[in-house]
Amino acid sequence: MIGITSMFFMQFMNSHEADIAARIVWACIQIVLCIVLVYFVTRLLTRLLSRDSVPIPSSSIFVAIIKVVLWFGCVCSILSSCFGFDLSAAFAALGVGGIALSLGAKDTIANVIGGIQVSVLGLVVPGEYIRVGESCGQVQDVTWRQTVVKSLDGTLYYIPNAQINSSTLVKVINPSVVKVPLVLTKLPTSVSQLATHLEKCAYDAAQQEGTVREKPVCIFKELSEYGARGLVQFEMADEFEALRARDSVVRALADAVQH
Repeated sequence: MIGITSMFFMQFMNSHEADIAARIVWACIQIVLCIVLVYFVTRLLTRLLSRDSVPIPSSSIFVAIIKVVLWFGCVCSILSSCFGFDLSAAFAALGVGGIALSLGAKDTIANVIGGIQVSVLGLVVPGEYIRVGESCGQVQDVTWRQTVVKSLDGTLYYIPNAQINSSTLVKVINPSVVKVPLVLTKLPTSVSQLATHLEKCAYDAAQQEGTVREKPVCIFKELSEYGARGLVQFEMADEFEALRARDSVVRALADAVQH
């Protein structure tokens, strides 16, 4: 009797262990398939968003959302097919607990929604220059939580998406374009000759700091009893050269105006 009982127990254990092993193997296969699927889908989506013909900007928030959706589906499939979990009851429980979850993670949810809104509407596009509050620079990326902005001096600002969505957003002109204001209290006999002289001084000073893409142009905007107001405008190859060229041109114009 003891021998028969032991035999049935061993068969039961062997079948039970085989069933557990099969479930683990199937779960591992699904995880591998999900990894491959996430890899190819995210690469395809990244290439698609990088095309100029696609109206949606190439922000990583869309790739992050796709990854979360695919992995969520993989986890649900493993729990249901491999371990027999009743997902309908779990989703029903989430409906009740979702209220508490949304209250606890309201900032995160607001940032996700804000990131989707500013990206889909094209308000924030990687590569453009924006100003939000005291932060100003080039948009590097829009993630699921914040927008990364890099200033001209290399400082990185991590601005919450909800703040961008609720604050005043200013799109800045190309920072490689430099505009230097002019105030002339004494006008010479020939203003045209003065403008040509200022343009040459600005060009010589800017050329020492890098490549001048567009030569300086002197424009007078206003004339009054106190003198004339205008500006000298030019464009450098990039924003870093423009930052250095602005200082050199201001010094050169100051010397030229005084003499």
